[in-house]
Amino acid sequence: MNETKLYYMLGLIYTYKCNAECKMCIFSCSPKRDEKMSLEDAKKLVKDAKNAGIKLIGISGGEPFIYFDEIVELSNYVREQGLALTLTTNCFWATTYDVAVEKLSLLKANGAEHIKISADDFHAEFVPYENIINVLRAGRTVNVRVVLGCTVTKNSSRLKGLLQHLENEVFGNILTEVSCYPIGRAENMNQDDFIYTNDINNFCREQGMLSVTPTGDVYPCGNICSFVPSRRVGSVYEESLKDLINKAESNIHTDHIARNGIKPYFDYIKENNVPVEIDNRYTDTCHACYDLFRKKDNIKYLDEIASKLDN
Repeated sequence: MNETKLYYMLGLIYTYKCNAECKMCIFSCSPKRDEKMSLEDAKKLVKDAKNAGIKLIGISGGEPFIYFDEIVELSNYVREQGLALTLTTNCFWATTYDVAVEKLSLLKANGAEHIKISADDFHAEFVPYENIINVLRAGRTVNVRVVLGCTVTKNSSRLKGLLQHLENEVFGNILTEVSCYPIGRAENMNQDDFIYTNDINNFCREQGMLSVTPTGDVYPCGNICSFVPSRRVGSVYEESLKDLINKAESNIHTDHIARNGIKPYFDYIKENNVPVEIDNRYTDTCHACYDLFRKKDNIKYLDEIASKLDN
């Protein structure tokens, strides 16, 4: 086994199909989207990930539970490989408590002991809060750990609003807020509704996770903000996962950002008057990273900056 130096997690975006069509969706997922991984391709990636020294597999979408039987089989395969697993869902499937218990029991029996729920004002337009309650209760019954992720804007009800619907059902669970990015379908939202902090720091919170899209494209971190052409590592249909991991880890930007974050780039640009356009209105560090690398004209300057920073 050749141990990866940076990556401990492989994120499989299993599909862009979703029962919902949330206005903040960064991937513009919807019931009309058909892109998905094949089960066999996903299994091969899991096996290759184990051989590369990766310890954790994350499965998300879209809504992967649309293909529930495949997810159960894939979960079992992850377990057979001795890897940990986390699943992300909006709980559209948990129409009753009994259904939630049945499905979570099956998932746990096949190796899934942790799920993340997407729950907020945006998802509530398509998935009743009662479904979330069913899963929270079922999680306690079958001992599956649950994390709730709430995407927020200035005018959303945020975690406070979520708690008003879920109340005491959230005891014992982790709740997190994630700032909505003006990316994907969210580009059509009022730009002043986003929560801008401009808090660009020296730490990359998404380092250690390699992401694969339903079409096989590979990106060097776990945040949508890295999903830009200049940071695309390659395709799992053209190169081995081992080679793609090596490419990602040896990339000057991936290496520098993992060690120092994105802030040194911004500091260098400002201090040396580098002709790179800076928006100066970011929701978080990941969004700032996205804004730098999404612009094709910036890349030659960023390559030079990374080389100088390393020296």
